[in-house]
Amino acid sequence: MSAETWTPTCPEARAGLSALVDGEVDSAQARDALGAHTAECASCRGFLAEIDRIRRTLRFEAWDADQAVDLTPALREQLEGHAPPTRRSMPRSWRDLRPGRRVPRRARPRWRRVVLAPTVVAFTVGAIVGGIVVAGGDGRVPSTAVADMSARIDAGQRAIVSLDATLAITEHGWYPDVPVRHFSGTLRYERPESIAIHLDDRTVYPDARWAPADADLVVDGSTAWSAGLPGCPVAALPACADPGADGAGSSAPNQHRIVAFTGRPPYSSRVPSPLEVVIPVRTLRPLDATDSLPIATIGGREVFVVDTTVSETAPLLDGLRPASNWRELYRGDAVLLFIDVATLVPVGLEVRATASDDRARWGVEHGYADRPGMVVLDVRLGNIVVNAPGDRGPFPPAPAGVAATDLGFVDARVPHGAGSSGEASIAPSWLPEGMSADRRGVDTTTGAAGPRSPGPSVSSATVATVATVASWSDGRAWITVASTSGWTGRRLFGGLGDAVRPVDLGASGGRGIAHLAADGTGVAVHGAGVDIVVRGTVSVAELERVAASIGVAGLPVPLGWAEASTTSLEAAADALPGLLVLDDSSDVLEPAVRLTRDLDGAVGVTLSYVGAGERALAVEQRPGLNLAPPIDPDARTVVIDGPTGPPGLSGPDGSAERIVRIQPGAGIIDWVERNGATSTVVRLSSATMTTDELVEIARHLEPLS
Repeated sequence: MSAETWTPTCPEARAGLSALVDGEVDSAQARDALGAHTAECASCRGFLAEIDRIRRTLRFEAWDADQAVDLTPALREQLEGHAPPTRRSMPRSWRDLRPGRRVPRRARPRWRRVVLAPTVVAFTVGAIVGGIVVAGGDGRVPSTAVADMSARIDAGQRAIVSLDATLAITEHGWYPDVPVRHFSGTLRYERPESIAIHLDDRTVYPDARWAPADADLVVDGSTAWSAGLPGCPVAALPACADPGADGAGSSAPNQHRIVAFTGRPPYSSRVPSPLEVVIPVRTLRPLDATDSLPIATIGGREVFVVDTTVSETAPLLDGLRPASNWRELYRGDAVLLFIDVATLVPVGLEVRATASDDRARWGVEHGYADRPGMVVLDVRLGNIVVNAPGDRGPFPPAPAGVAATDLGFVDARVPHGAGSSGEASIAPSWLPEGMSADRRGVDTTTGAAGPRSPGPSVSSATVATVATVASWSDGRAWITVASTSGWTGRRLFGGLGDAVRPVDLGASGGRGIAHLAADGTGVAVHGAGVDIVVRGTVSVAELERVAASIGVAGLPVPLGWAEASTTSLEAAADALPGLLVLDDSSDVLEPAVRLTRDLDGAVGVTLSYVGAGERALAVEQRPGLNLAPPIDPDARTVVIDGPTGPPGLSGPDGSAERIVRIQPGAGIIDWVERNGATSTVVRLSSATMTTDELVEIARHLEPLS
């Protein structure tokens, strides 16, 4: 490759610049091409300066984050809802549910230290659509514009080689006799796939019936293990936590359980992702250039204050709380996440109970007496050392005598090639700049070849098969390619879930079609005699280009496969006139769209949206005049205002009104949408969003124009 033949795009140049500053670009011609691009591109010059600044900051640095968060009175007032948010704009779409996209949104009521009225909806569209509602920008609260959060994340991931910190966790409301629990421990990370978390339970329990909930989690390449007490529902305490008897009253002691794994596939999220704990990518990446984040100080260091929710920070929360008998968290509760400005490392977070009827019901059902505004979880990282010099030795192995479960991956130097025998792994001819070969081998578990993407699904079945897996990494981002010639399933190989949409490989230099996961983390290709899935933490465009460069022509899936009903929004609108979509969705990546057919032959449509963290939503629509009987005995009805348009009922301001039935126990809302002479039954469902949030989404559904 020469400087004349390689004219890098900005994403390619940024990857190359990251490799260049790490001394990983040996070609003089490549260096010249990068230099020529940077000389002409102000954005990439800024990216290079950001990497240089972070690297200087991280040579060897420690700080103490045990101090209280120094929020200015104006910022604290704003976060607690006593002052109006500084940015107020109507939500236009779910663009922030797409990787790297974000939208303005209607202001939402905040949690307060005072008890809110039960009818107050604690979170509106700001929390619903993947969102991080931000404050600042009017001079009252110190803030900063996030010019390119994706670039900052990439630079931070590249710069952080290792991290050591102390960890302090305070948990409230676990059990009436033990209202507060305290944990302290350590966190150690080495890129790209190694982490060790150890927690000691410092709680003073009422008596010896309560076993300390010490916990460990270690992930180190192909091995992983965890240790902790089994989970305990509140109703089973204290017997469930008694080290001398299990919750069922048998003689088996309820002691710490150790689970160990070998044969972990490359970058598998069957255990928490180490990188997500160090830089919470799935929470931060939705930010774009229109955002500004308030700044506070911890221990004299500046931190971003990110206002989000439990479901959006689930990957980080799962990583910081190793398997043990932790209290449950309500998916819609408020999270204040404190991110170090220089490194994007999380230095703390607090979870507060929100106020709504659904939240109160959830508390009663799960045995928690949480008050609105009450802190239920507080996590602090302290004594943080980034990129400590020297060799700190191996990560701790599983305790002696523990039998490990083999996850089925065998590290081997499987030859690259496009053979169909299953003995050769398929290698792409193009990779992002700076990527080098990492682990490679054979996965003998199932056809999933990785975790299912979040999102609504009609089937979770997988078919046993043997797949070859190859991986590449540049130290921060990674890509895996899994392939098999023995796939006999009735859906796409790779476990992407039902929320997929077809993409044209020809647009990326390939042939045929592929299917993109709705969360943008995987691309599946069904070819002649071979099935492939490409996964990674790079952009959607890069994933598609990698898949196209493999050289396998993508074929339409067989008619009997689950994905055969996937289609485009336009085709779905032709099949179901009056199709509702999130307003202004024409300027964003489309949701996954699937056609359905009932017993009478009527055509329906399901739209699948996937957002930050674990957020996922299905919007199902079918012709009909009446709702099916409720499945939740506590179903209730509300009237909401929708966008201006052909009304179901005429609101006083000319907007549409919808009579919506809410089934909080089932996570469903539904109504009959009347559009002229036609009627459509609309149902919104989610396992990771509250029905309050679904109601707010319903306000912003309008006919596709």
